[in-house]
Amino acid sequence: MEFNFTGDWDKVFKMLDPTVFKQIARLGLQKIAAFYEGKIKENIVSGGQLAGKPFLENAPSTINAKGSSKPLIAKGELVANVKAYEVSNNTFFVGVKRGNARTKEGRDYADIAATHEWGAIVPTKSGIRFTVPPRPFMGPVLEKFKGDALKIFRTTMLGWLK
Repeated sequence: MEFNFTGDWDKVFKMLDPTVFKQIARLGLQKIAAFYEGKIKENIVSGGQLAGKPFLENAPSTINAKGSSKPLIAKGELVANVKAYEVSNNTFFVGVKRGNARTKEGRDYADIAATHEWGAIVPTKSGIRFTVPPRPFMGPVLEKFKGDALKIFRTTMLGWLK
């Protein structure tokens, strides 16, 4: 019995090469990380509407202190610090990287992001404690757009075969 391949099988065999496969997979993951970076930033700007989880309103004391009623946005620093990074081969991080940037008061933006994502009880310099309610801006985006992320990966992998 004899078999003949028709079509561009050289491309298929090349893709099955582990080195080529890893390069294509890395490109797909890189595209997903960039996609999520953009969606997380959009979600912050939309007040959580993009992911379908609107943020709780700021307390009057917060509005007075920062001069804005828009949650998570004072001057745009949190949005600016959401980034996609490759941390190792084929491993990407999307969010606010610890030690990357600080406020003028010295607070790490990663701590600020965590406070908003999960909520916290925060002490002030005067010893008063106040509660910051959770305003998840990353988790709902990752959940809502996971199907889109899969499509990006699939399209990248299958695009190589064309």
